[in-house]
Amino acid sequence: MKARRGSSPTVRKGVIVRDNLAKIVIDAPDSLSNRRWMKQYKDRWRLKLEQTELWMVSHAVEVE
Repeated sequence: MKARRGSSPTVRKGVIVRDNLAKIVIDAPDSLSNRRWMKQYKDRWRLKLEQTELWMVSHAVEVE
């Protein structure tokens, strides 16, 4: 798992909010059980960090 941090201003309901951004990369096989785990992980951290939303992105990597 890798993490990267940054900061970005956003507008929510007409108010400028400065967010602390973090990117976490998890390399795992694409399986139903892993997708379930990621959803639970996302929900847990969204609540813990008091965020309105966390983005979860999935994509295949082909190694040649």
